Amino acid sequence: MIYNFQSVNFKVDNKLKFFVKNKTKKLEKFYKRILKIRVLFKIENTSSKINKIVEFIVRIPGREIVVKNTTFSFEKSVNRSIKKAERILVKLKKK
Repeated sequence: MIYNFQSVNFKVDNKLKFFVKNKTKKLEKFYKRILKIRVLFKIENTSSKINKIVEFIVRIPGREIVVKNTTFSFEKSVNRSIKKAERILVKLKKK
């Protein structure tokens, strides 16, 4: 599995990259042929505390799954995005 991390207007910490890699390893249980995972981190410029955006693009043969989530922390956004991606991969595997 190939990882690609991108961030807008800030540098991604290695701890966050390590966190994402550990959490996404679970996705291989649900779908074995994941080719690439692209993770985009953004901080929205608003007065609200809910401004951390994480966008996952999971590439599998013949498809791309895009999952986007916004919360008050990157870790929580990553967890929610992975849960959504798991549900989508399970549905695709059943087909």
